[in-house]
Amino acid sequence: MFAAGDRSGLQLRGLADGARHGRDDRSLRQEVYARLRAWARVGVVATVLISIAVISLLARYTTVCDIKRTRRITRLVQLFSRSMLRFLNVQCIIEADAAQDFDNHAGMLIIPNHMSYLDILVINALFPAVFVTSREIEKTPVLGHITKVAGCTFIERRHKRDLHRDIDRLSALLNEGINVTLFPEGTTTAGDHILPFKKSLFEAAIRSKARVVPVCLRYETVGGEAFSHANHDSIAWYGKMKFLPHLLKLVSVKSIVVRLTVLPDMQFRGHRCRKKLADDTRAKIVAHYFV
Repeated sequence: MFAAGDRSGLQLRGLADGARHGRDDRSLRQEVYARLRAWARVGVVATVLISIAVISLLARYTTVCDIKRTRRITRLVQLFSRSMLRFLNVQCIIEADAAQDFDNHAGMLIIPNHMSYLDILVINALFPAVFVTSREIEKTPVLGHITKVAGCTFIERRHKRDLHRDIDRLSALLNEGINVTLFPEGTTTAGDHILPFKKSLFEAAIRSKARVVPVCLRYETVGGEAFSHANHDSIAWYGKMKFLPHLLKLVSVKSIVVRLTVLPDMQFRGHRCRKKLADDTRAKIVAHYFV
């Protein structure tokens, strides 16, 4: 009986080992498929970026009027953004007041919270706009070239002389009816907090009397699971993260759901001070983000 029991025990252990090896094989195959899918997506993204770069350069050098050129580029980048969101299987849930007027070139200053370069695609899919970013991003390998092609405007907050020039440039765009998107946190976060807003560039909205539109971005699911500390690094790009490794991680995600809430405009009346305008705008976004 002991021998029979021992043989039975050996047989059961063999079955268990086989099942474990089967699971290991499946996990390995899933990992390989995920990596292949990620690299395939990177290849497609790179191809599309090159195509967009060529078309953007043609639009830039075949249009005489700066404003017409800017409008064409923002439209082109919007089409690219929508295509990339579909390709990456990013579902955008848009919440907005039905009475809000989203005229494509209404000259609005759009103010979202900021976690990732993916935010730009999400915002741009709804609002064709010129995006404001820093000189540091301009110097970042790969990402710097992408932002240049996309028609971003680069600012330097550290020098007052340059800052005044940047405010004048943004005011001119708003006066021409071109939307401008500004991330006033000045950098990205992990999505667990919203940084204080930098106030200086809000002056452009005051000078041009532009509508200021607060937008709350919340990533809800990543690969079918709730956005959390365990998976937020697949979306959020912050701190010392390198762009290309993070991009590879992002395109490996099977699906993403993001909620884009367009909050009521900030009324220009009563906001003649950029500090108050910035603080009130942030308060609206924070109140909606942490609900």
